[in-house]
Formats: sequence, C-alpha cells, structure tokens
Amino acid sequence: MRKVKKPSESRGRVRFLDENERKNLLEECENSPNIFFKITTLLKFNQQIPPMKAIKVTELKKYLMSRTQEEMVNEVTELFQMIKEVKQYYTMKLDTQGAQQVLETYKNIITHEFFPNRGFGKARLSVAKKAISDFKKLSDSPLNNADIMLHYVENGVQFTEFYGAIDERFYTSMENMFDDAVKYILKYKLLESYEDRCKDIIYRATDGWGFQYTLKEIYESNVELNGRVNF
Repeated sequence: MRKVKKPSESRGRVRFLDENERKNLLEECENSPNIFFKITTLLKFNQQIPPMKAIKVTELKKYLMSRTQEEMVNEVTELFQMIKEVKQYYTMKLDTQGAQQVLETYKNIITHEFFPNRGFGKARLSVAKKAISDFKKLSDSPLNNADIMLHYVENGVQFTEFYGAIDERFYTSMENMFDDAVKYILKYKLLESYEDRCKDIIYRATDGWGFQYTLKEIYESNVELNGRVNF
C-alpha cells in the first residue's frame, strides 16, 4: 500500500464567456438590485461604473419619513455594522471614552506620517490633513477638533527639529493650520485650555523660512484683542 500514489488532480477546465454571454451577464448586472454584485461584476470586466446620482437633502428626508421606526432602526444598525465612519460617528455620540479613542485613532494617522514605528516619516501633508477633515466630519466637539489641529502642527514642528530645514510648502502648511487652529480656539473660547500648547509650539519652532517668527505673529495678531498675549 505504501507504493500506491494518489492520482494527480485534474487542472480543471477554463472557459471564457463569449461576446453574447458577456453582454447578457452585464445586462443582468445592470438590472440587479444588489449594488455589491453590480459593482464587483463591472470591475471584473473593466467596465466604467456609472456616476452615482447626487441625492438632495429633501429627497433623503422624504425617504426617511416614509420608513417605519423599526425599518429605520434596522437600516441604521446595518450601516453601523458595515461602514466604519458610521460606527465611529455613533461611538462619539454615545460614549465619551469611545470619542477619545476615535480622536486618538485619527491623531495616530497624523503621527504615523511624521514618525512611523519603523523607518522614516513620509510627511505626506495631504494624508495628515485628510485625517483632520475626516475627524471633524464625525466630531461635534470643539475641544477635540482644536486638539487634532494643534496635533498636526506639533508633529510638523517636531519633524523640523529632527530633520532640519524643510521646503517652503511644508512651513506654509503648518502656518496655515496654526492660524486656523488659533482662530478656531478663540471662536469657541478655548484659549484657557490650549494657550500653553500654542505657546509651546512657537517656542519649539525652528526659524527656517521665518517659521518661528510667522507662528508668533499669527498668535499675537489673533489673540491681542483678548489682551492675553504674554511671552
């Protein structure tokens, strides 16, 4: 029995759809109510996915009003399970501790761009700024929104401390974000919470491309009306 070998398995038969079969499949795909099947099939055959119609708020409200409470609960539950951003949104709405965890998740995206666990930071400013905009879409907390904006600038300042002078575009991005953050902090009367962090950013900033001078000027010009400028 030891000399008996298992017969090799057949490689099977591969058959490609002919033109008519392919056309029929795509037609059925177009008529399918299953959006996931539709998108997957179109991608498989390298077909262009038609642009999604922009739904107006009035249309959405009309649809929501037509649903029963049970249907709405089921629909929101399904969205919660399927879409990460929806889960994060309700986590921040319903759980204070969870809101802090979501904030840290997006702050970590920024940190990773400048100081990853391994290797050198790519400092892709577009990725880091997208983390801010994505978080602010979920968050209704001015305190947390100001936190993540300053976090971006703090990482930029630390990046220049580690790697020396960067290009002008880098400094301009940091200055613009700092300006936005200070204005936001004043708008929501958060200066008492973030004054020390703002001043620490200015103190630690290098002077390449007039970086430190510009940050100081931004802070003073925005805060001087409050009579709080004191370095």
